[in-house]
Amino acid sequence: GDYHAKPDSQCYNAVIKALAKSKEPGSTRKADDVLRRMHDLYRDGNADLRPRLDAYGLVIIGWSKSRENGAAKSASDLLQQALGLYKEERPGNAEILLISFNAVIGAWGRTSG
Repeated sequence: GDYHAKPDSQCYNAVIKALAKSKEPGSTRKADDVLRRMHDLYRDGNADLRPRLDAYGLVIIGWSKSRENGAAKSASDLLQQALGLYKEERPGNAEILLISFNAVIGAWGRTSG
């Protein structure tokens, strides 16, 4: 076997998707943590771990459904990051941003911040 194998963006995205869709308490925060770790690794030079816009969308939607304190702010912060990423990606991903905007609006409507 390859003892030097490292997780790639598909591995991270699979974990993010599973956590973001989980109904377990704290799972959205864990998905957010994985996404932020992935972003940090990419920023530090690991080009294979460039987060995709749909990963941001999954976590934003997870936060929008969360009742945790600070959920709406977390969703808004991620949306800001996603907007920066969108500028680098193809315009075909506008639908993900639209869904994310709606999710953030809904999060602010359901939480106290």
